[in-house]
Amino acid sequence: MAHTAAPATPTAHRARRHAARALRAVNRRVDPVLSGVALVLVVVGAVTDSLPPVWTGLMMLLALHGLICVIQPATLAAADAIDPDLVDGDATCEAAVHHLRALAQDLRDGADPADVHTAVNRTQVLLAAGEVLNELARGLTQELRFEDAADVQHAAVALASADRAMAGHPARQDEQ
Repeated sequence: MAHTAAPATPTAHRARRHAARALRAVNRRVDPVLSGVALVLVVVGAVTDSLPPVWTGLMMLLALHGLICVIQPATLAAADAIDPDLVDGDATCEAAVHHLRALAQDLRDGADPADVHTAVNRTQVLLAAGEVLNELARGLTQELRFEDAADVQHAAVALASADRAMAGHPARQDEQ
């Protein structure tokens, strides 16, 4: 099933991102918190000498466990549903790769290299890919992942260089 994200403002993405993180945090803490509640109930019952009958205590523990079993999948599902980062660019990248591979196959099958060269120059596909990598490097830098950012930035520079090289040498028809 392909996921596509609806266009949203940066503020909406930030809000969804924060809500997804909060739901995942709740998910991680549900089990220990409800287990803690059960422990407190048992300790308070023992200290005050007011422990419930065995069956009532077991039912309370089973109810708490059931609550955990309901809350955890619900919070994960909700977080996955609203998280804008879950499929960031997946569909777009998959489509781009599909089309580029189809273009490579077209060339192997005899497509005119000069026409493809012209199309690559005209569409500035290499420059656009470099822009994506520049933004990715900026994001990695903000996350303090400096080595990864440097690697991605190096790739962006290589794409910009390739774009300039392609633009500087227009395709020539082979003379036969």
